[in-house]
Amino acid sequence: MLTIKNLTISYTHKELSIIKDLSFELPKGSICFLTGDSGSGKTTLCLAIAGLLLHARPEANVLGLIEWNKKLIKQKDFNQEIALTLENPYSQLTGLKHTVWEEIAFGLEMRGVSREEMERRIQIAVDIFGIAHLLSRHPRTLSGGETQKVVIASSYVLIPELWILDRP
Repeated sequence: MLTIKNLTISYTHKELSIIKDLSFELPKGSICFLTGDSGSGKTTLCLAIAGLLLHARPEANVLGLIEWNKKLIKQKDFNQEIALTLENPYSQLTGLKHTVWEEIAFGLEMRGVSREEMERRIQIAVDIFGIAHLLSRHPRTLSGGETQKVVIASSYVLIPELWILDRP
């Protein structure tokens, strides 16, 4: 279960809090859609839930509680149970890999997944997202839509318990 209690997020350069005293619970297995105007804090909330807000925005001030499965999510901590897919797919390419296959495999490599399991998961993602024809291409040669599919597949193969998609 995702639990948010009295979450307030502000930025040092802004007078008002972007998120103020937000509380809710989201049971495991749920799907939740968050809507709001541009600049209303949707991405800020996504980053905070993933524990990545202070990586992306070090000037943020975070008060309140965020828990996933009764474990406190601290900002700047890496949580292997959570995956985040952001709106801009280009910001999630590693820039280190020379093929789409390697790009999708990167997160699995970082988690120590065996080569056999990596290949199995990537094949499933390739079939689901229809990207087999892209596997040998360099990630920087893809169109915007192709890049979105690759980034989503890269999160999918991690089999996250909590998957946060910010306008993917």
